[in-house]
This record gives sequence, structure tokens and C-alpha cells, in this order.
Amino acid sequence: MPVRRVLTALLGLVVAACSAGPPAPHSVFTIEIGVAVPQSGPDRVVGLSVLDGVRYEVNNVWHGRVEGVPVNVRDFDSTPGGVRDAIAGADNIGRLANDSSVLGVVGPVYSAEAEREIPVANSAHLALVSPAASNECLTRDAPGCASLATELRPGGPNNFFRVVAADDLAAPAMAAYASGTLKLSSIAVASDGQAYGKALADAFEAELRKRSSSPVLRSDFDPRSSTDLDAFLHTAAGKGAKGVYFGGRDAGGACLTRSKMTGVFDGSVPFLGGDAILTPVCLRDAAPNAAGMQATLNGADPDHLSSGMATVDAFKAAYPDMFGRYTLPAIDASGVLLAAISRAVKAAGGNLPSKEDVRAQVAATRDYKGALGATTFDARGDTTLKIFSVYTTSGTPAAWSWAAEVRL
Repeated sequence: MPVRRVLTALLGLVVAACSAGPPAPHSVFTIEIGVAVPQSGPDRVVGLSVLDGVRYEVNNVWHGRVEGVPVNVRDFDSTPGGVRDAIAGADNIGRLANDSSVLGVVGPVYSAEAEREIPVANSAHLALVSPAASNECLTRDAPGCASLATELRPGGPNNFFRVVAADDLAAPAMAAYASGTLKLSSIAVASDGQAYGKALADAFEAELRKRSSSPVLRSDFDPRSSTDLDAFLHTAAGKGAKGVYFGGRDAGGACLTRSKMTGVFDGSVPFLGGDAILTPVCLRDAAPNAAGMQATLNGADPDHLSSGMATVDAFKAAYPDMFGRYTLPAIDASGVLLAAISRAVKAAGGNLPSKEDVRAQVAATRDYKGALGATTFDARGDTTLKIFSVYTTSGTPAAWSWAAEVRL
């Protein structure tokens, strides 16, 4: 080829290169978020409602892209064979932690799974944002927790966050409801003396004292002992109690207390407890005085929300057969994670951020506006948006139904 033609060809290549403009702000890559939830067995409905909540957020809110980068949902079954398997869950998290395209995980659902998964993810700085794991011991060394929260984070800063309130706030939520909504000024407080029940009763009493009140009677005893139970109830009535809070489980006879209140208190005196009495067993044990009980449960009731109704309607239009208690928390958990990824991608100049980049952005979440309200994480990964539902019993035969929402 003549020299002139060679120079002309080279000049054409240079002009073409210049006219192409600057390179794309990011290399070609895909972002993945993991979801490890039950997809088989009796917990399947819970897991699939979470998974569909995540898919809704990714596809309908973010339209499958973060800062122009495609986002895929990579899901694992945490109940292989139809049973809960925390070891299998940890193995799933290990696979996600070893994949550079996976920048965060929505899950786990259950606290027992979280105990196995947090340390595996922690060593990789992989953020876990849970819609449901509520054991207080996962985030802080509270009474009865030993040093579990510290032991779960052996390799680095906190990587576990949750959009649901911790269990140990259930009793304070009921105390707030009892004093604020029910206007109860005289309450007798008791427990079955076991660790769970005593912790509830202690927390309920502590919240009353914060509100410038105190129980008229505080006692711990086995409710299956008729002598101890009768003594407590008669003493409480003699001291003018207008309500009874009992910390305990249905399996331990907590609701036998309610059945024995007949004849000692009139039917208007409520019986209060935690989510361990929110069961058919409690209704049976409380008969024939099963009406008038109140119990708390973590989270907002999906059919009675003070916020998020537009999100509920949109989700039901997209997934008409799969809406459950954990759907909105799953939508918010994935929204928090995707917003953090978006900020991390921007900070990385449009390139793939590291898992640590995303973890740090999740930790820095402030007033994320989600379906449940504004989420902010404290230094331990707990949400400042503390929502509980109160359920009550009524009718013949008595049945549980939603009564109110409490936000601490």
C-alpha cells in the first residue's frame, strides 16, 4: 500500500477514535444481590413472600438496574428437604461471599440461621439485611446473651442489619400501649420464672417506670401451681390492679393465669403478654375467660398499616397470590440494600464497588423512605423504626384479631 494511503488510513482511525467520545464510566459488569430464604417445606410461604418482595423492589421500583448497571436476584433455598437447616444456609452465604458480583444479601429470615450466617458473611464484609431475624442477641450483648453479638463478628465491622425491631422491645411496646391506649395505671406484673418470661416481665416493668409508673405487684412463679397462681391473683386484686401482664409461654401455662382470673377480677380487666401467647393453645388454656387478652408481635400487620398502603396495592397487582407478613419488610430491606449499592457505585466512579464499600453504605443508611416508614440503622445494625402490632381476643369462641400498631 502506498505511504500516502497508509497515512490516510491511520488518520481515519485516529479521527474515529476521537469522535467516539470518552469511555463508558464503568466496565461491563452485573450486580447481584443474594436472597437465602425457605423455599420448601412448611416455611415455604414465608420465604417466597420475602423473595417476591425483593423481586418487586428490584423489578418494579429500580426497574432491574442500579446506576445503569443490571441487577439480578440470586436466590438459595435455606430449607433443603423441607426442613430448616442453618448449616445449609451458612453454606449458601459462603457461595455468595466468594462471588465478587454479589454485593449484599436480603436475609436471613430466622434468628437461628443468622447465628450461622453472620460470621461467614462477616469475614467477607458481606452485608446481610434481614426482614425478620429479631433475636436481640444478634446485635448486642443484652442480658442473657453472653457475648454472642461480639462472637458473631470475628473478622471485621458489623455486617448484619435488620429492618424489624428486636424481640426485647416487645414488652416495652405493650407497656406503651397499656399506659397510653388502655390508660391502665394499676398493673400487676408476673412471669413464669423462666429466662424468656422473666425478661419480658422485667422489661415491661422497666418501661412502666420510665413512664413514671410502677406495678402494684411484681412476682415470679409457676402458673401451673394453683396455690401460687391463686395467691398472686388475690393479692393483685387486693392492691387494686386493673390489668395483669404475664411474661411466659403458652407451653408453660402462661394463659392458665387468664382462666383463673374469673371470679377474682371482673371481665373488663385485660390480660397482657408477648407473642408466645398469641396461639390457639393460649385460647384453650384461658377458656372460658379467653376474651380480653392482648399480645404484641414484631412488625406491622400487613392488613392494618399506618403507612405503605400504596406499596401494598402495587405489590398485590404485581404478585396477586403472594403477600404476607414479611413482604413489606423484604421490600424495605432490599430497597435499603439497593440504595446503598447505588451510592457505592457512584463513589466508585461507576465501577463495581467492593463488598466493604456496600457494607459501609448500608451502615450509613439514614432516613431511608420505605413502605414501613423512615429507616435508620444504629451502630449495632438495629433499625430505629420500631414497629409492633397488638392483637386482642374477642368473640365466642374467642379468636385473635389485630387491635393496634405501636411505634416506639
